[in-house]
Amino acid sequence: MLAEFTARAGGNALKSIGSVTETIEDLVARIDLNAEYIPKLARWQAMLFTIDGGFDSIPDDVAHLAHIEMVASEVQRLSPLVDALPYLVAEERTAVLEALDAYLVRTLTFMDHQRKTFMRDDVKAEREAILDAVR
Repeated sequence: MLAEFTARAGGNALKSIGSVTETIEDLVARIDLNAEYIPKLARWQAMLFTIDGGFDSIPDDVAHLAHIEMVASEVQRLSPLVDALPYLVAEERTAVLEALDAYLVRTLTFMDHQRKTFMRDDVKAEREAILDAVR
């Protein structure tokens, strides 16, 4: 391949190797420039799209998209909390159900006590009425 490249270039092997090295360096520089400018180019294209669409400026929703890195960092920060959410919900559900059960037991105990009191007073009044009737 080097011989073919040398023959096409019309120079010797060392000159060809030097030009290959320069070509690779140019390619690396272009890749670096692409990595840097493609996000900016996308933003510029979006701005042109909004201007062509009749917008005077970028809408707030589109402007917030420029802060993707900030949003991504916030998502990463909140990710552990979201992962723990099902466990927290299960714990809170258990606590609520236990409190509800305790409230139900207290209510039923109170109602039973009230029923017994009412029945005792009612039976006492009924017996007194029967005794009065018999006398």
